[in-house]
Amino acid sequence: MLSSYRAHNVYAPFVKFLVNMSAAPTEKMIYNELLTDVPDVTAIGNRDLWIGAQKIDTRSVEITTERHGDKVSYHKHDEQVTFWKENGRAGLRPLLKGVLGRNFSDYMDLLARNAFGNAHFMMFSGGATAQDDTGFGYLTASNVFNADDFMKVWLKAAMNEVPMANNPTGPQGTIVGITTPGVIYDIQNTVVASSHWKSVQQYTNSPPISRYEVGQYKQARLLSTTRNILWNCGNVTAQTTVAADVTTGDGAPAASTQVYGAYYPGNVTGATNYVTLTLATGFSAGDIVSFHRTRETGGRAAWDDPRKFEREIYSVSGNNVVFTKPILRDLTASDTWYVTLGINVHMTVFPIGPNGVVAGVGQRPEFHTPGTIDDFESQYRFSWDARIKYQLMRPEELYVIFSAGTTDWN
Repeated sequence: MLSSYRAHNVYAPFVKFLVNMSAAPTEKMIYNELLTDVPDVTAIGNRDLWIGAQKIDTRSVEITTERHGDKVSYHKHDEQVTFWKENGRAGLRPLLKGVLGRNFSDYMDLLARNAFGNAHFMMFSGGATAQDDTGFGYLTASNVFNADDFMKVWLKAAMNEVPMANNPTGPQGTIVGITTPGVIYDIQNTVVASSHWKSVQQYTNSPPISRYEVGQYKQARLLSTTRNILWNCGNVTAQTTVAADVTTGDGAPAASTQVYGAYYPGNVTGATNYVTLTLATGFSAGDIVSFHRTRETGGRAAWDDPRKFEREIYSVSGNNVVFTKPILRDLTASDTWYVTLGINVHMTVFPIGPNGVVAGVGQRPEFHTPGTIDDFESQYRFSWDARIKYQLMRPEELYVIFSAGTTDWN
């Protein structure tokens, strides 16, 4: 499980884990910090006998925890329907154990991403009207990333007296930015910015920070991940709701249909090959839409909705929409699932210090293989749970820039 976590997790190198080793059960860890003032440098009179003492105070940070977990399962007859083999090992059971490892990796990374995205110090790039946390509704498609904002991050961190910004300790005195392929493309596609761009292969005496590092702009080394694309979280182009219940496996084309000229998606017997929407006007083949339960002002998809997921539309017929991949969860229409197409928001994260976001751990992740409990001992389950929460600890060590960005080649 650990190897999977390290291989697929983008934010892992930038998060410190704080573990509560106390024997007493508690959901909080409190860290205290001493506060001092600037010295009073007034000269002392020759005959003065007493002077005032420098005053001190404290401030504290509460690190809390919350419980998380997930599960994968299969029925023993599943292997009779389809023969599974991976890396020379036959059977669905060992494959699903690997799926659980990837599930844990992705789960933790999304929790971390959401904590980084809630930075106190944030701004909008590309000439967007808003420069505070009033929302993504101010972003238009033309507000692509302005590469010079990297230097603004460095300046703000220096003014906040972040040690790394005033006395850089990173390789070549650089900061790290976790961004999206679209932002990378927009920087490279700008004549002025591209003249300062260096690919990883051009570095000298400087190994990559992670497998996701793609290049450097001036004093910023950039990691690229689609996880930082907040799909359809800007101004809404089209929005509707799911009109009929969806069962796991629904929504993909018929089994005989090839997607992208290669894939036959979905193998659930009896699945419905479409999802019925209340009104499919405004949606077209090729659109990537978001399914979500919560909305922001203006109907925008809430970027940190824990149930939010995306699908690409394969075809539209009336109000029935087919996707390139099946829906892999049950959706109840009465729960009001929104389907939204809008401007994609690109998030660029700068962790300028080791304690911007930390993970409070009350219980380390534990993996479980419960025994079969049904009458026929046929349902196998693999699960994990943990008490962990990613959260801000040193706000001045974290900066986030939101922008629009390119997400397609059209």
